Amino acid sequence: MKGWGFVLAAGVAISLLLGIIALSQIDNARNQLGSVSRSLQSLNDQLGDLDLDGISGQVGDLNGQLEGLSAQIEGLALGNLQDQIDGLSKRIGSGSSFILTADNLREANDEMLATQFFDLVNREAYQFTWHYETDPPPGFYEGSTPHGAILRAYLNNIAYDAVMRKAGTFPPGSILVKENHIPGDLVLDRSDEDRAVEGFAGNLDSVTLMVKIEGYNPEVGDWFWAKLQPDGTIDAAGKPAGCIGCHTQVAANNYVFDAQITDASPMSGMP
Repeated sequence: MKGWGFVLAAGVAISLLLGIIALSQIDNARNQLGSVSRSLQSLNDQLGDLDLDGISGQVGDLNGQLEGLSAQIEGLALGNLQDQIDGLSKRIGSGSSFILTADNLREANDEMLATQFFDLVNREAYQFTWHYETDPPPGFYEGSTPHGAILRAYLNNIAYDAVMRKAGTFPPGSILVKENHIPGDLVLDRSDEDRAVEGFAGNLDSVTLMVKIEGYNPEVGDWFWAKLQPDGTIDAAGKPAGCIGCHTQVAANNYVFDAQITDASPMSGMP
């Protein structure tokens, strides 16, 4: 009996020990749950302190700024740049720019206009944004007097669109640029004017301009002529007799030789 009493006492002791361990673990778990609960409450308090409306407004502002930047980037695209160039040319034709208003056109001398137009075409980087003149080969081609032995010619969009439509006359704002180049050591074929010149990097001697200004010179299609050296020095401007005398040969093509604005040949009707 004594042996069984000892066993019973040991079992009770073990049960008590296990109970104490279990209670300790429960208490630890309860403490951990309390700590987690307090942490969650702290996070909730922090979230409550956040100005969610303000954050939403800031996000909206950032989105607006991004959209504005995107619009500015799109504004730098070539198509948009060409629209700006066309707008400048149209203002020249309509007389809304300062130098060409009806009130001060009489006060602006031809040299002033030549400088304005020369600066304008160079600001617009005509070599990269305008069209080659339509009838000669694109790029460099053989020319003759009174221009250079090698030429390269361009039309702004207003002039080019009129040529494509065979409009019959160039509208105000049309600008034609002809580069006159010196061949240097390059030997030209000379058997055919307007022949394309290959392997030529350019040797600019002067630039000639034709600008259509409404009301400027109705007797010869309202064209303004100018010839300038590469540095902007003016050789001729306005209504040069030599330019007018030569271009009168193609009056039927609105005084332009190579960009055909009508269905007839520019030289038709000449003896």
